[in-house]
Amino acid sequence: MQEGVSMSNKKFEMLMDKSINFCGRKLYRIRALISFGIVEKGAEGGYIEKEQNLSEDKTAWVYGDARVSGNARVSGNSWVSGNAQVSGNAWVYGNAQVYGNARVYGGAQVSGNAQVSGNARVYGNSWVYGDARVYGGAQVSGNAQVSGNARVYGNSWVYGNAQVYGNARVYGDAQVYGDAQVSENHRILTGYINQKSDLLYQLASHIGVLPNKKGIIILYKRVNKTEKKNTFNSCNDVNFKYTLGKIAEVKDYDKSNASCSSGIHLSTPLYWNEGDTLIECEVNFKDIITVQEGKARCKKCKPIRVIEFKKVGK
Repeated sequence: MQEGVSMSNKKFEMLMDKSINFCGRKLYRIRALISFGIVEKGAEGGYIEKEQNLSEDKTAWVYGDARVSGNARVSGNSWVSGNAQVSGNAWVYGNAQVYGNARVYGGAQVSGNAQVSGNARVYGNSWVYGDARVYGGAQVSGNAQVSGNARVYGNSWVYGNAQVYGNARVYGDAQVYGDAQVSENHRILTGYINQKSDLLYQLASHIGVLPNKKGIIILYKRVNKTEKKNTFNSCNDVNFKYTLGKIAEVKDYDKSNASCSSGIHLSTPLYWNEGDTLIECEVNFKDIITVQEGKARCKKCKPIRVIEFKKVGK
């Protein structure tokens, strides 16, 4: 055995003369003893505290200045790179990737084809798996799960027993917690989502409006003119009409929390740029199905007038 080198297993060795102090623990740089995956024999990797931190099976590896410590494990075909840190009882396995300045700790798990990157934090007993991505300054903690093709990013936070899955996106400053479930094609940009989500809060945070004392909200929609005066076509369905002064109603609306689904979509005057006409509509608060992505999806509304834009300046 070479001086300054401790043989650990057939796949890699820990270099006793290349150690660092990390949070009161001594970590050692690793070096490959054989070629596997994209790692060539003799290549130096990141830092681990003990042999058990890195599996000798398959192609799992720690690259760059990444650090794995405590009882944390990296196994399967997963890898940890950059300045990422995996510690505590955390487990990274499958084909998962943790990189950038990401931190995975506590009893958290990252598996499947999931990726945790940027300045993201995954901790507690949370689990990120499938093809999920957690990045930016996002946090996933508690018993939360992020899976499928879901994306959690920005400064968002998913915690408690919350689940984010399917093609869902949670970003901006949004917080998803409690027993909330965000799925399918949901997009949560801001505000707080829990099992008993406050629709009034969602209106205020996503659109910036609240109902009056009679429960009426004024919202807007882009439409197209027809040959009939005061009657307009939906931009997405020419058979659906809006007539000033008359209730427009969708009978077979989607009752779920999905944002882009059947119903009447209304928002602020400048939300859409489609259609040739902007109409102002009255909406009863009780007829709102969901509020997401800066717009409300409703059962029905009452168009009340056409909004004309005046030119400013010369």
